[in-house]
Amino acid sequence: MPTRFRFDKFTLLTFERMLLSDGQPVALGSRAIEVLRALVERRGAVVSKSELFELAWPGLVVEDNNLAVQVSLLRKVLGPSAIVNVARLGYRFGLPVEELTEEAAADAVGMQAASRDAEWLPVASPPVASLPVPPEFMAGRDADSAALDALLQRHRLVTIVGPSGVGKTALATVAAHARSGSLRDGAVWIDVAAIHQATLVPRVLAQTLRLSAAGNDDALPALAAQLRHLETLIVFDNVEHLPEAVAQLVNALLNGAPGLRMLVTSQTALKLSSERVFRLEPLTVPPGDCSLEEASTHGAVALFVDQAQGHDRRFVLDGGNLANVALLCRQLDGLPLAIKMAVARLPIFGIEGVRARLADRFTLLRAQAPDLPTRHQTLRAALDWSHGLLPPEAQVVFRRLAVFAGGFSLELAAVTVKEDAQDEQSVDDAIELLADHSLLAVDVGEPPRYRLLDSTRAYAQLELESSGESDATHRRHAQAMLALCKSASRDYWNESDADFLSTYGQEIDNVRVALDWCLTHDGPLGLALLGEASDLFNALLLYREWCELHETYERWLSPTLPPEVRARHHLEVGRFHVNVTPDKSREQTLLAAQLYGELGDAKRLYFAVTFCVASTLTPVSTAREMVQALARIEEPQWPPRLLRLRWLAEVYTCFREGRSAQAYDAANAALAYARRAGAVNQTGSDLSNLVVASLMTGNSAQAVRLGRELMAGKYVQMDRNIRLRIIALGNLANALLVEGEIAEAHERIANLFNDCRNNNWELFDNAADVYALLAASEGRFDAAARLIGYSDRAWERLGHREAAEAAARERAWRLVEAALDPALLQGLLAEGSEMDREAVCQTTLSTRKA
Repeated sequence: MPTRFRFDKFTLLTFERMLLSDGQPVALGSRAIEVLRALVERRGAVVSKSELFELAWPGLVVEDNNLAVQVSLLRKVLGPSAIVNVARLGYRFGLPVEELTEEAAADAVGMQAASRDAEWLPVASPPVASLPVPPEFMAGRDADSAALDALLQRHRLVTIVGPSGVGKTALATVAAHARSGSLRDGAVWIDVAAIHQATLVPRVLAQTLRLSAAGNDDALPALAAQLRHLETLIVFDNVEHLPEAVAQLVNALLNGAPGLRMLVTSQTALKLSSERVFRLEPLTVPPGDCSLEEASTHGAVALFVDQAQGHDRRFVLDGGNLANVALLCRQLDGLPLAIKMAVARLPIFGIEGVRARLADRFTLLRAQAPDLPTRHQTLRAALDWSHGLLPPEAQVVFRRLAVFAGGFSLELAAVTVKEDAQDEQSVDDAIELLADHSLLAVDVGEPPRYRLLDSTRAYAQLELESSGESDATHRRHAQAMLALCKSASRDYWNESDADFLSTYGQEIDNVRVALDWCLTHDGPLGLALLGEASDLFNALLLYREWCELHETYERWLSPTLPPEVRARHHLEVGRFHVNVTPDKSREQTLLAAQLYGELGDAKRLYFAVTFCVASTLTPVSTAREMVQALARIEEPQWPPRLLRLRWLAEVYTCFREGRSAQAYDAANAALAYARRAGAVNQTGSDLSNLVVASLMTGNSAQAVRLGRELMAGKYVQMDRNIRLRIIALGNLANALLVEGEIAEAHERIANLFNDCRNNNWELFDNAADVYALLAASEGRFDAAARLIGYSDRAWERLGHREAAEAAARERAWRLVEAALDPALLQGLLAEGSEMDREAVCQTTLSTRKA
């Protein structure tokens, strides 16, 4: 059966369930599309109403006027003569229809094949993110669940659309578990409700999948390319507050990763051409005069009975309570969340009492706020009612919990929620009560964590704002996060990466919320929090986000701040810029060292001096004196993660002194400390230094072996360490060129360029000499000369040339100088010094000579 048809200016793509007008999508619902499809495919014949009902509303009993509404909508779009009403028989399509070939349909849509030229780094392992636990009972959703599963089998992108509280997340959880077993790499769950900025959506996905975090929109194709080998289902839950960001990410994933399938839950569709919208309606509710048997077949009543028996096993639906149950389900619009909250109060008020209170709340809301969206006209009324039934102390706790994002522990809740007049036990009791009332979700674990669902958190935020307590609660939350991050900053030295992140990693969303509030309400508090949270951001490899936050908070830095806050800010800025902007790194770390010396903080002084040594602008003689000072400062009982720093400083200094053998020994010593500490990221960095040391001691074969092992291992793949990967790629390419492995070096540099684009070009210039050596090794001497000119200019800015890069330049220079006329060579050097980064990429990877 053909799946593409043209009539008048319209094109109907039945497989995609899409109608185009002059090539542009027409906004039609799934029911209208199915009616149109049935009429077009049976053009020339009369299609009965019963057939149309079965095709557009399969398995459902709906009123006749639903079909009339869809036909009227189609006539408005297509013209009054498009659909002919044949009295007492049905409808017939009235326009001439042309069947389209696949090529013609593709032209109509304007589809273009995606480029397959680029080489990307493969995913090291399948996703490991766990799915939420599916609900034990899904009343009235058997048909929806089966239909959704069938849709997911046929299409790569399905969006569950419906109002708040309708059960989108629950249905998506069931579907994800059902589909995960049939996909090689299972399923992954992304809760978008915890994300507050559009730019963080791809970063959170990358973080969940243990990939390099995306830094800008241009990184989306690169992120998709890294997933192209996966066969998995990605669920994006609660995306209605960031639809454009999710749509851009999903579109990139569809185009760049053919093995991915995506399931989205939202109040609105993403409006992508390949999207299949699964509209989840509220549970069916019984009419006012139905029998007991008929009422029991409706999903809303089935859910009501199940929940009521959960609270009281003796509950039975009978003729005495049927009318009130049916009326209550109708008043709640068949929304599962509202029904569950209503049933939770049955033991106290009974069905009639609950129904009476709910009816009053709905009337009040609709009378006072007719312009509110549908979600708030229904769920807001239910939440108003449920909130009103709480005791006053629980209402206070509920609204103050709105400041949390991504969950919280009892301890965090206590210090954030309680005031001097409250004790921790009363807060614990209130949280238990809120969980019992289904206003709090409890994530199983030890210790357990709690979270407000999206809709209930939005409601709690409104209550918090109207109470006048918002600023005070946010301040306590920020102070609580500062105390937690101070604890994290102390524990960071003594714990492995795995233990540290298991304790503190889940609080990153709360840190972000606190920093957002501080930025406009208390900059000094935010600056202190940002400094103490730096170890957490670094452990999660959120370098770009961390740097942007420091730049944003720079305006709050002043001499009046406590010296420990200023010192930490200077240290972290210098730490970030050590391989990026050496002059800024040296300036900031020197300021930090001075302040920590005055404060008598030996450990942080030790840290700051290490990064002073790491700056290429620190004179080598000064660097040696600093290394000697580190040996005097350190104490043998310090943790391995900290003691490693002196050996790292020794590596930097030995390289600059030309003592490669000593650098190799120091790198091995640093690596041993990193492994003892369980410091995964630092272990990868030390392995990279060993690659350079092997190369500089003349053992290029070992450098290649170590470099390949590093690139294939978890240090640059699973841990999303894009900065380390860029450095490691440059070092490996350098060693490969020395060994004559030119083809692989070319490929590695291409991968390096892709990573640099995704990382705002950071560290791109550090390997510029290797680009020149590649071109010279391939016999492209003009290109090599230009690249030498570029690298010379780059190192004027970066400072002292690293030993491995200097050796690469020397090799390239010898080849170029022997092949080119001196006058031509000077001109090419000058041209290269003016090139931009994209021109450097093109020049480096241009076609090789045979």
